Amino acid sequence: RPTRDRREGFRDMLAYQAAVARARAVHKSSPLPAPARIIDCVEAAALLPYDMGLAIEATAFEDLAATPQAHGLRHAFQAERRALQPPVTALPALHRLGLWGAGDPATALAHQALASGLSVVVCDQSRPRLADTLGRIAALQDQAVAEGHLSEDNRDAAWARLSSAMTTGALAGLDLVLREEGADLAQAAVLGAASGAASGAGEVGITVPEGAGGLAELSCGASAAPDLIALLVALGRRLQWRVVTVGPGGPVELGLRLALDAAERHLVASGLEPAAVAAALRAFGLGGPVTTALPALPRDGLPIVQACLAALAAEGARMLEDGRARRPCDIDSVALLSGLIPRWQGGPMFLADQRGLLVLRADLRKWADPVFAVPGMLDALIADGRHFGDLDPF
Repeated sequence: RPTRDRREGFRDMLAYQAAVARARAVHKSSPLPAPARIIDCVEAAALLPYDMGLAIEATAFEDLAATPQAHGLRHAFQAERRALQPPVTALPALHRLGLWGAGDPATALAHQALASGLSVVVCDQSRPRLADTLGRIAALQDQAVAEGHLSEDNRDAAWARLSSAMTTGALAGLDLVLREEGADLAQAAVLGAASGAASGAGEVGITVPEGAGGLAELSCGASAAPDLIALLVALGRRLQWRVVTVGPGGPVELGLRLALDAAERHLVASGLEPAAVAAALRAFGLGGPVTTALPALPRDGLPIVQACLAALAAEGARMLEDGRARRPCDIDSVALLSGLIPRWQGGPMFLADQRGLLVLRADLRKWADPVFAVPGMLDALIADGRHFGDLDPF
């Protein structure tokens, strides 16, 4: 039957209205306007004639499509689709992974790799460090079994694919070897890829997210070996990471977070209360974690948010200048996928374009601190009448 002739959902109108009221209570603090309008449409379906309900729905759609949140979400979709395209198309098969350095990144990576069916060799010259890493991998597997995410048989099979060594000779012949270089992010680390057969290995690295769906930054220089890049992309696909390709010298997320921290410190040093700064950023969703229920922006919070966004955009421009980032859309995607900025805000470079680069430069000049220094790229774009978005047209 046509939808207009169906009435079975309206038999208990008291329950229907109670469901509408519950939905309104759940979404009343949403920073997005769409949930409330969707609930209005659901209520209209029961109270109004069918054609009038369709008209209300069409009006709601047109209104919402014109909101800043919708504009930001559309940009986020386009930016991520572009940023997540791998720099190589042909991906090799990946079966055996080696990890050189038994630190926290190796623990997380080994656990994910084993869960995906890879064989893993963990190598470290320190016996206690190696034993500690193996113990933590076992604990993660036992936790997965206890939570019902992994069967005991699969855990035992995964453990059988794990081996350890104290000399690098055990890494010979593996499909890919990753060397730990440091832990620059709270829950991610930069790993330098090492491959005896590949040249340019020192210019390639990847950050390790906590699990499937997490952001991984694949950094590579101009002379990086294509076969090595393909192996890292294959690893990201195998572990279901969201891989964004960036330039050397990052990670981009780390640079953005350091810029945000520096901006916060400078605002506090200039006389603002730390609680006021924290409240403004929390209301905007800046710094994460991003939620769909944010407090209202304090009365004096907008200048604080604008200053921090200006610092992020300036740091993004410097990343484009020195090659840490390839395109503005990559910076926006990293900011969104890492939870630094709410998805509906579109990203720091997008927000800079929306506010206007002349306004951005004026904001930066208000503050006497290196994090607010005006990048040369910003002056050049203003002189040419261009925007950050012009550097990566969709």
